[in-house]
Amino acid sequence: MNKKHNDEDIIQLLRSLPPISDNRDQNEIYSKVLKSMNEVKTNRLKGKKKYFIPKLVTVIGLFLVIIIAGKLFNPNNINEETNSKMEMATDKAGQLDHEGLSENNPQEQFSSIQDRNVDKSKKEDGKNENAVYSKDLKEDSFLVTIGIPDEQALNVIPVSIIAKKENGKNWVDQVNDVFGRINEEKLGLFDYLPYQGNFTNKEENSLNLNLENNHQYSADSTSEMNFFTSLSYLKYQGINKVSFSVAGTPGVHFAHHGEKIYELPLNENLQCGFLYYETKGHIFLTPTPSKFSSIEEALINMQEGNERYHLKPTIPATLAYSVSVENHDQLIFKFTNKIKLVDNESDIRMIESILLTAKEFGFNKVQFQNVGNAKIGSFDLRKAIEVPVAPNLIDLHAVTP
Repeated sequence: MNKKHNDEDIIQLLRSLPPISDNRDQNEIYSKVLKSMNEVKTNRLKGKKKYFIPKLVTVIGLFLVIIIAGKLFNPNNINEETNSKMEMATDKAGQLDHEGLSENNPQEQFSSIQDRNVDKSKKEDGKNENAVYSKDLKEDSFLVTIGIPDEQALNVIPVSIIAKKENGKNWVDQVNDVFGRINEEKLGLFDYLPYQGNFTNKEENSLNLNLENNHQYSADSTSEMNFFTSLSYLKYQGINKVSFSVAGTPGVHFAHHGEKIYELPLNENLQCGFLYYETKGHIFLTPTPSKFSSIEEALINMQEGNERYHLKPTIPATLAYSVSVENHDQLIFKFTNKIKLVDNESDIRMIESILLTAKEFGFNKVQFQNVGNAKIGSFDLRKAIEVPVAPNLIDLHAVTP
């Protein structure tokens, strides 16, 4: 624009334009403004925050044009009531934006996290619980829990299966059979089972793994570590130790471990927290790579996740809580602000991760306090909840070749 033009020149140029008229009622204009802002708010709540500011600027910009044009063409035709209503609308829009971006509302942030973390592996029976509980185990069934590495060999995921007992087969034969039937690819995990060897009973609560001569579990330090971690999850089915042999000879040599190993004790708690690992179609509660000296430390880590191992938080970072460990049998987990949990995969996953973590630190029950609802899933939040038997229950029929 030519800088020599002054304000009077600009006004004269604008007045020379064809007349513009808007015969709409003022209340109609005001209603449409509010409707537009409500649509913006709805879109923001659906996860489209990035479009809020551009739309807000567009709405305000259009009304500024109308106001300026109206003043230029007919300065005496501005209604004070319209100005007042438009100011109210602008203030309301600013308020909505401030509320939407607030970091001081943990409950609102918690809900948005829940919406983003919807589990893709909805169970056919409609239950969102992911772990195995004592009520799930019947007299004609048995539990098998084993560790399977992910495709990057970063994590070893505990996977649990409840299988029917078969007449004429002992427990160990059936366990070997289950390991051979699991299709890891359908779980999005590494093809790891069956082991390069067979289990046999040695004594009560103990197994012997007789490995083949050419087994690959000592190929490198990662292979050795994942092998031991995989076997450690047998503890969930009451196994206290695994002894080793190679082609019938006791003991097995692991080059990177540095010595011959005869047995692996399993009766110690892992003292870990639980994060979650996601594959195509499945979400697994997974022990943290780090071990902790207290459950308080483990719970803090569960709010942080672990990017290196692709493990995501199971407790929202904005959630405030406290724990009481005075009763060694029962952990008390109290939400600082009263919260109403949602009956969905995300909130149930949080509850189960806390239950599993409590189990690793020797607690048998967890009492949740300051919760606004009586139930979530099959959990009665008014009572202390028993910790699970094992994590990640999988339907064997859905993951067989």
